[in-house]
Amino acid sequence: MVCNRGHCYVAVKIFSQYSTEPIQRETGAFEYLNKLATSASFGRKFIRTPLGHFELPADPAGSSKPFQCLVFEPAAASIWEMRQRVLGKRLPENVVKAVVRHVLYGLVYLHQEVKMVYAGASRCCLAACALFP
Repeated sequence: MVCNRGHCYVAVKIFSQYSTEPIQRETGAFEYLNKLATSASFGRKFIRTPLGHFELPADPAGSSKPFQCLVFEPAAASIWEMRQRVLGKRLPENVVKAVVRHVLYGLVYLHQEVKMVYAGASRCCLAACALFP
């Protein structure tokens, strides 16, 4: 967690009330990753797992389903945020190469060591997708 002056910060991923499969699939994958023996693989450090999860009630009357939430350690700035801060909104080549390299290290770890296929190539899931919106 990121802590500053006695306050700790986390990032919360909130799922739609009506989607049950995505959170079950994600929590199952994270549980599997957490059960694995600690790996010395360089790529392991590029895989974030949640600190925990909880349900957020939809309304006091309870007439709709609760929101499922995952709690993560905050990440650094997103690629989109970094681009907004750079003159011309273009990242230097060395930064792009570093980001792509780290994403690939994580994917290689998941595929070769964990035998897990990453299928979440949506814009919010894979950092490299934000390079070319």
